[in-house]
Amino acid sequence: MDAIKVWSQVFPTHAKKVQSAWRKMEPSWQILRTFRNRAGFHADKPMRFFAARNQLRKDWTKVQSALDEFKKLFDFFLKAEVAELGAELGPALDSLLDELEKKQGSKFQRDQFKAYLMIADPTAFAT
Repeated sequence: MDAIKVWSQVFPTHAKKVQSAWRKMEPSWQILRTFRNRAGFHADKPMRFFAARNQLRKDWTKVQSALDEFKKLFDFFLKAEVAELGAELGPALDSLLDELEKKQGSKFQRDQFKAYLMIADPTAFAT
């Protein structure tokens, strides 16, 4: 899932903010993807593994900046979910789970989904 596209679609009023952040993150994105694919979550052949790790280390300042930008955006949207979508989140999740259950022929424990923070707790962000 592409969080940048999702946030732009779910929060169209913040699309400019998302795109501005993406422009700051994009230069490091290929480095991060390569690291993820070859050394971070999957191990590739030793030469590729160490090359990806080395590239990340060489460009760490740039990569760290991109990660910080993503975290700021993520934190912003955690709060925006509650403030702007609030009551819509529960019914939207239930609708998605209905669709999944019908399509997959399985049953989900909805309370567990909510406990796993699929729906933000509005009190967690109270100021």
